[in-house]
Amino acid sequence: MLDKTDGKIVLGGECVREELFIAPTIVKDCTGDDSLLSDEIFGPILPIVPVDSTEEALAFVNSREHPLALMAFSNDPKYREHIFNNTQSGSCLANECLFHAGCFVIPFGGVGTSGYGKSLGYYGFETFSHQRATLDSPGWLDLQPLTGFKYAPLKSSDMPFIKFFWGEGPVNLPRAPGTPGAETQKKGWLSIFGL
Repeated sequence: MLDKTDGKIVLGGECVREELFIAPTIVKDCTGDDSLLSDEIFGPILPIVPVDSTEEALAFVNSREHPLALMAFSNDPKYREHIFNNTQSGSCLANECLFHAGCFVIPFGGVGTSGYGKSLGYYGFETFSHQRATLDSPGWLDLQPLTGFKYAPLKSSDMPFIKFFWGEGPVNLPRAPGTPGAETQKKGWLSIFGL
């Protein structure tokens, strides 16, 4: 990547492939299609893309895939908030670029092409765990008239139970807020459980 850049190396640039060594390197005057911006860099190379304003920088960031982390360096909290509120990234860091990956009380992970899920601490446990739902329905629930109406064929005598559990109409499940009829819909007893 470094040997194909169109930018100017202003610091570092030494590489020893046999030793897997890359010196901390700063490359200025990179463009959006530079080799250093074509993929993630997991190494000590910092490409710098010149912009004329914060809005131009935000437009540049938002025109690309979402980064794993986005850093804003400023003592102005309103400036940092503006950056964070107008971009998407796996993480937002203010005046910091090192400690995030070792801070186990906040999640570390990407969004979109920069990754899915989170790692580290509690968040890593949650990401790599599966919460399996289990439901053990006792047999007496299937007795008429409790919930035996859930099996076909339905009889007209089952309708009062259906209306009690699901509301008016043959099947009248609650609608999402903001959808037509959600305000006037009659909800049955099971709607308190989200059914």
